[in-house]
Amino acid sequence: MLELLLINTLSSAYVIEVWLNTNAFIEYMCLFGFRYFFRLDEYFKLKKEGYPHNYVGYLSEYHDCFIVRLLICATCLSFWFAVFNIFVVYSLFDTYSDIDLSTLVSVFPLAFLNLFLYRVIHKLD
Repeated sequence: MLELLLINTLSSAYVIEVWLNTNAFIEYMCLFGFRYFFRLDEYFKLKKEGYPHNYVGYLSEYHDCFIVRLLICATCLSFWFAVFNIFVVYSLFDTYSDIDLSTLVSVFPLAFLNLFLYRVIHKLD
């Protein structure tokens, strides 16, 4: 179970890196036809006019709300990925009855590890 948590944590750190620091998300959303839903046409228009930030910066500046702030904060994403990973691992082993206070407290070190790994990956670029 611990190995699966660590693999999920590494994967989460990679997803955060890709989301915050690459254009992979917008490329795939264009490919799958979600340009309108994610307001990518607005973003591309601004980019043509010389907008200096990436998509995350665009969301922060032009669509600032609570959900966007959660999505662009590496610490917040790390925490929610850690919560998600714990529930995924416990659901795979069908041990929901084993979730207690100590399990929920383990979210914090897992989130810290996730954030640390994201920052290590980010520095490697």
